[in-house]
Amino acid sequence: TLEGVSEMPGYFRMMMLMALRVFRESRVHCAILEVGLGGTFDSTNVVLRPVVCGVTSLGVDHTAILGATVAEIAHHKGGIFKRDVPACTVAGQPPAGQAVLAAQAAALS
Repeated sequence: TLEGVSEMPGYFRMMMLMALRVFRESRVHCAILEVGLGGTFDSTNVVLRPVVCGVTSLGVDHTAILGATVAEIAHHKGGIFKRDVPACTVAGQPPAGQAVLAAQAAALS
């Protein structure tokens, strides 16, 4: 193992693994997955071809990991965006965050 890295997944990662297994065994046709921490570091990134990706209202949260500004946080939240997958967000995002999300989506299209 890597030094300082647990062999067991964290709580959210474990829940994601269990949910994906249940979805597969239950033959779920469509599921809505909400990220836990943020796009870039989120375990939902194991889904390589989602139907759509969305970012809800940006706020200053998880600052120790995502950054201290709305733009930094938006950059990580936009980490869920995938090439050739539609991306959307809500109206009224802070301008700095909206600009970052738009740039990330454009870079993948």
